[in-house]
Amino acid sequence: MTLSASKISKFAQTPTMEYAGVRLEQLSLNHAGDLAEIVTAGNLDEIWYTSIPSAQDMASDIKKRLALQERGAMAPFAIIDRSTGKAVGGNDVLEYR
Repeated sequence: MTLSASKISKFAQTPTMEYAGVRLEQLSLNHAGDLAEIVTAGNLDEIWYTSIPSAQDMASDIKKRLALQERGAMAPFAIIDRSTGKAVGGNDVLEYR
């Protein structure tokens, strides 16, 4: 599920950006498998100082972020390693009102 630019506010649009071996692109459910793999490999959902969804919850977390984007409250990005083409993380830009 990727939202078209016409369906979201200007703030929440996610242009693709590249620099120094990484690409930021629109987060989508297509990234769930890569992100779940990374979470599992590093036990990242057990880190106490941040909130990272478990591998089992990754798809539902992405859906939640896309719903927030559709409401214009968030611009969710996937961080892609350009050498592998795989998602290695995510970043959200929030609009506080």
